[in-house]
Amino acid sequence: MDKKTLKNLPLTAFNEAGWLKPPLWVYINLIFMAKGLIIFILSLASLRTGDQILAVLYPDKNTLYIAIALSVVPLATLVSFTLGEIQDNLKLKKLLFLLCAAEIAGEISFAIKVIAMDSQPLSSPTLKLLIIQVSLLFFAITSKKVIAFFQQITNEEAILKD
Repeated sequence: MDKKTLKNLPLTAFNEAGWLKPPLWVYINLIFMAKGLIIFILSLASLRTGDQILAVLYPDKNTLYIAIALSVVPLATLVSFTLGEIQDNLKLKKLLFLLCAAEIAGEISFAIKVIAMDSQPLSSPTLKLLIIQVSLLFFAITSKKVIAFFQQITNEEAILKD
């Protein structure tokens, strides 16, 4: 990590062992990846319009079930970084992030396929979700804090050393 970026980070961004805590962009992307389960829970909470919400976002029930199943990996990743210390179980956390990356690639390719087969692709809710997902990924990938966070996970080494 370059010294200029390190100088701009407050000490509260690190834990006691010198590991950079997960940036907000990581959490936002993981929560967005779990949108299938979140939308399902929200539809259950709104009794009158729940079926309508699901019909708009997931016209095919099988797609909803797949989205709920795909929510497991990002939620597991979110829990693994929220509970415990960042430096604990790094191999598992690396694996979860790799699975998240594979899931993102699969979701984007599936969304492009759905949009291409849609009769009105510009008004498709899938297109809107794809734009949101790509935007969130762009902001995360271009964030120096996120890059530093992933570098420390990859290198298995704290940014701030004794």
